Amino acid sequence: MKRIILIISCWCIAMASFGQQRIVIGLTGDITIGPNNTPQTSPTATEEWFRDAAPVLQDADLTIGSLQGSFLDEITKNKKNASRFSSYMIPTRYAKALKEAGFDVLTVAGKHTMDFGEEGRSSTIKAMHESGLSLAGFDNGYEFASFQSNGISIAICGFGHIKGVPSINEIDKATTLIKRLKESYDIVIVSFHGGATGLPYSHVPFREERVGHEKRGDVYKFAHACIDAGASLVVGHGTQVPRALELYNNRLIAYSLGSFCTPYRNSMRKALTYAPLLKIELGKNGELISGKIYSFLQKYKSGPIADPQNSVVKEIKRLTTIDFPKTPLVIEKEGWISKTITKKVIVPTKLGNKEETVVDTNPEDYNPISSLLNYSKKLLGSRYARGHSGNGVYDCSGLMKAIYAKIGYKLNPSSRAQYTQGRPISTDNLRPGDLVFWKGSRKGGIGHVGMVVEMTGTKSFKFIHAANTSRGVVIDNYPDKYYFTARYVGARRILP
Repeated sequence: MKRIILIISCWCIAMASFGQQRIVIGLTGDITIGPNNTPQTSPTATEEWFRDAAPVLQDADLTIGSLQGSFLDEITKNKKNASRFSSYMIPTRYAKALKEAGFDVLTVAGKHTMDFGEEGRSSTIKAMHESGLSLAGFDNGYEFASFQSNGISIAICGFGHIKGVPSINEIDKATTLIKRLKESYDIVIVSFHGGATGLPYSHVPFREERVGHEKRGDVYKFAHACIDAGASLVVGHGTQVPRALELYNNRLIAYSLGSFCTPYRNSMRKALTYAPLLKIELGKNGELISGKIYSFLQKYKSGPIADPQNSVVKEIKRLTTIDFPKTPLVIEKEGWISKTITKKVIVPTKLGNKEETVVDTNPEDYNPISSLLNYSKKLLGSRYARGHSGNGVYDCSGLMKAIYAKIGYKLNPSSRAQYTQGRPISTDNLRPGDLVFWKGSRKGGIGHVGMVVEMTGTKSFKFIHAANTSRGVVIDNYPDKYYFTARYVGARRILP
């Protein structure tokens, strides 16, 4: 029977107004930079390890990684472990490098974080405290870390399968901790180290996984139990390869982000080279708003390298389609993540018309930046009038408000107020969709805003704005005019 499609279409990203409190969280898999026995090849500065990744790591309200190893310069006890586990003995100076790269919290529940016993544990805690990093995942007082951003309180807890860390195999204890944290924090994030390791283990098996006699958890059962207990986001690692994403009760589960920076691992082939960087936007209630997978590749003796082919995105999308074919997620070809797009349809029946909600048959094209650019260009030539934000008439902030409303974000009504939204971004890291601001005629205040539509150089770009009554909505180049170079203040990023 023929279905009549209503004009109303529900893009689920649009359900999340920018007016609500939200937080953008960056997440990576395992990190083992070093080892200590190769100082001649080990980078000593952040830009060498994370040249490509640092701008993305730093462009988040909170960035969380997984430490695989111990920050330790010298072992004085049980020295046989010095050679056996040397790859996981990370120079303490690299704690500062990770902080400078953009990490705020490292979870420490990985398989090799207790290789050097209490000596390694104590040295790791000391190095992280001195560098300004928070940690989560040790027993006896370090089970979770806390964080505050944008008026949202967050707890991050870590679980693993070795002695000395909260156990992924003790689900009742894990959910008790999560419930306790949820009483005090808006958002609880769970990081776990679990699952079998290597190329054959990229799929979620829906059962307990073991390596020899080592129990590495039933990651599916564990993740669902964490969400049921109140967790807003569950992120895994430890498999060395990426795994699928799942949306469960409007909360995101990433079953494994694999490894992010393990440059001295001998095996670097196929999916073992994939290094996802996941950027997730959550509301204060913990529900997924949107996200993006950034694709990086690992290379021997090198940090993660940006992958223009988006190999990681393709792999995670493939695994998600196979392992969770009914999960209500869309993973777009450039890595953008949103909830499934639905629309209302009218189905004629013998008893009259019946309304149904169905999944959009063509969700693949969803890309919020493309949507912003396509819609904004339709507004070129519109008239300028102060205080207007629609019906073909706009002022500068009204234009931005109208453009972002197209993808469901509610911007503040003035350029000055819009400058408080999103996250600050440096000029050399701009991308299309970012808002750019200038001083107005009033002394010291923000007075004008536009949106980047194209980068033309490292610090040069084209932007759309409602200029004035004589020009209306136009695209201009920065830094072509003295007015713009002299009054430029900065930029803000709204999207993940």
